[in-house]
Amino acid sequence: MRLTMTPSPIRCLLRSAPVVACALAICALAIACGSPPARSPDPDPASKLEPPTPGGELRLRGTVRHVGVEGGCWRLETDDGRGFELHRGQAPPEVLVDGAVVRLVARRRDDLMSLCQVGPILEVVRVEAVTPPGGQ
Repeated sequence: MRLTMTPSPIRCLLRSAPVVACALAICALAIACGSPPARSPDPDPASKLEPPTPGGELRLRGTVRHVGVEGGCWRLETDDGRGFELHRGQAPPEVLVDGAVVRLVARRRDDLMSLCQVGPILEVVRVEAVTPPGGQ
């Protein structure tokens, strides 16, 4: 009489684990290679704004926000969803009020760098309107 032992489920799993792992890896590679590339954000947010004025200036409208990064930074969030950094030295004090709605003409300063990195840096050329927070 011959005894036949059925393999335990755990032994079956252990033997087939490398095969399953390889099959999953191949499927993952096939999916990754077949997907369209992820769309990167627009590297130049100013390119879709209103056409620059003759001096290469941008006419912008948005809300000024104080961002608590690196001791405090100022960000202009434009009405069309773009963000720019305002430096204390390049924007008048009446513009640098958290929640103020401003309309201004500015020039992009790609020659400057910042620790805040909340958007391209702007130099304010002219302030056309400032509405304090709460619209007073």
